[in-house]
Amino acid sequence: MKSYWVQLWIALAMVPLLPAQSYDFDFNNNGRRVCLAETQVDTDRGEVEIRLLDASDNAQFPTSIYRRPLGVSQPVWETVVLDLPPGTPSYLDRGLPRGQQWEYQLRRRNTWQFRGSSYDAIGYAAAANLVDRTEVQGRMILLVAADVPSAIPEAYAGLKRDLTADGWWVEELVVARASSWDSGAEVLSIRAAIQAIYDQAPADDKPRQLLILGHVPLPRCGAQPIPAPDLHAENRGARGCDAFYADLDGHFTDTLDYDPGNLVDPLLVNRPGDFKWDQDFLPSPVELAFGRVDFADLTDLTADEMSLLGNYLDRLSRYRRVAPGWDMGKRTAFFRGYDNSNDGAFRSLPSISSSAEVVQNYDGGNHPRWVSENGPFQLYLQNQFVPSIEAWRTHGMEATVFTSDQSYWGFGDLPQRQSVYSRIRALLGVESKCLVTWWTTTGLNIFHRAGLGMPLGEALLPIINHAVDRPTLEKPPQDFDSSEWWNRSHFTLYGDPTLRLYQVAPVGDLRIAAGTEAAVLNWSPSPDSNLRGYHVYRSDSEWGPFEKITTTLLTEPQYRDRDYRRGDWYLVKAVALQVTGSGHFFQPSLGQLIQGNFTVGTAAPLAEVELRVYPQPSRTWLTVETPASIRSLSLWTLDGRRVATWPEPPSHPVRLEVAAFPTGIYFLEVQLGEERTYRKIILE
Repeated sequence: MKSYWVQLWIALAMVPLLPAQSYDFDFNNNGRRVCLAETQVDTDRGEVEIRLLDASDNAQFPTSIYRRPLGVSQPVWETVVLDLPPGTPSYLDRGLPRGQQWEYQLRRRNTWQFRGSSYDAIGYAAAANLVDRTEVQGRMILLVAADVPSAIPEAYAGLKRDLTADGWWVEELVVARASSWDSGAEVLSIRAAIQAIYDQAPADDKPRQLLILGHVPLPRCGAQPIPAPDLHAENRGARGCDAFYADLDGHFTDTLDYDPGNLVDPLLVNRPGDFKWDQDFLPSPVELAFGRVDFADLTDLTADEMSLLGNYLDRLSRYRRVAPGWDMGKRTAFFRGYDNSNDGAFRSLPSISSSAEVVQNYDGGNHPRWVSENGPFQLYLQNQFVPSIEAWRTHGMEATVFTSDQSYWGFGDLPQRQSVYSRIRALLGVESKCLVTWWTTTGLNIFHRAGLGMPLGEALLPIINHAVDRPTLEKPPQDFDSSEWWNRSHFTLYGDPTLRLYQVAPVGDLRIAAGTEAAVLNWSPSPDSNLRGYHVYRSDSEWGPFEKITTTLLTEPQYRDRDYRRGDWYLVKAVALQVTGSGHFFQPSLGQLIQGNFTVGTAAPLAEVELRVYPQPSRTWLTVETPASIRSLSLWTLDGRRVATWPEPPSHPVRLEVAAFPTGIYFLEVQLGEERTYRKIILE
């Protein structure tokens, strides 16, 4: 086990006007490898305040800042400012247009000595100015073992429906279940099938994600006498390598002979021509974000594989739908451990949560219990110990993502033989709120882009692809985090790589009816506190692809589609404004799905009959006037709570007493026949 960890309990005294932090950072010790930063965006002015969170600890080194645009091909760093004086608390960068996002690199020269050479402290931040993330996601590949759809048909269909409702066009690839953990030649045919899907996709809509579900044949890579992923020689050799499927143009070879003896398992022996690949480093940048959910051959858990998989998919759906008890909030947390993992927390967590929402666990001990008592969290970095399956069984894990650094437990490429190997797979089978795990194993420790609302798998791709000859990011080398640890072929995310950290509560009670030459959609408001409106999407198939048909956010929970054709499918999504340590962006909820199976008429439907609600604003009484018969009226708050119902009011016009309700904006739902319509109400 690693033995170089030193605990440093030195409180960080922040300069005035900067948000108070709830964790330690000592610039003059291990902090010299990191520039700790976050951003705050003025959306009206297009200004980005880059906050240097470690300013009060830096009395010696000037800071330089660089930026590059995100969302464009081959961006290059450009200089923002050189050599800010030591102790400078912030810098204002101007000119970020609405709808765009930047990535920042912060650098302090020659702060760190490693193996006789000087290196710079490096940090990252990002900034979004009202970036719109409500467009459809695009294509993804669902690679699934053939026994899964038949064993858990409802859960599997629900996954595909949720992925579709999240904006993905799912390309399904069903393959034979792996017959052993030594997959052999079948990995070639699977990779060829993935390549064919990618090649046949339009140039502007290539698949971006690969979700591996069930016991799909596992590729293996590694055949060189290089440092083992956790510096234990018995763990070298042919380790699991799902990146083989995701690296679509990488050249993998199978010519080396590697059997140094004393390997932890015979599966790690690599022979020429055995379909275990030679590469310990990825041969080219990985195109697809990837993740695996596989509960085969576990001894930590007693439930059978398909029960575990069905339960995971159910929890995944509850997260996406923000079911009761599943709002994971916007905080992150960590426990200090190995320095290279700490650095990952310092570089990434302020961008995800903002520094004021990063919590440090000072207690140690039973980590799941601490998280249960102090959470929930979007992400928890434990950074030192092998996770205890007993503690997880007892307390769960109240964090959407769990990541840690320590030996053995993070290898998920073996049948579990009463050991911690493959515990990383077992953790996702425990009844908890945790849906994604990854083993930092020194390399996967920069993921600040998750603070921009992008899927987790894509936020990790830059650090997965980072190599000496292909630098996507930059960090100073240190023990367990120098070039021999970067760009390794064993990097794996367990869980759904399409998952995003920022939840939005969906709409409710979606209905569709025929209107005059139009389909009329109505729904109950989303209860999300940051709600900004709604978007509607349409497809001729339940499985997409869907197209966004609203050009601006709807402010009321209804929509008329005059381009409706019988059989069209619709998604309705709530849209919330998310504010993080990376700026502002519009994030959609999971879509609610409905099909129109009628022909629109030419006579005016009830919902289009004249309807007057007055006075506006009102304080004591509202009058509802219409020649149609009113079945019921309901009053809804903006956050989606029904606060009153008046069934079958007998009088015309209808008078509603509203004096008892607090001042504010409401929606009045009016049910006319089988249709509903809404009017915005202001009570003052």
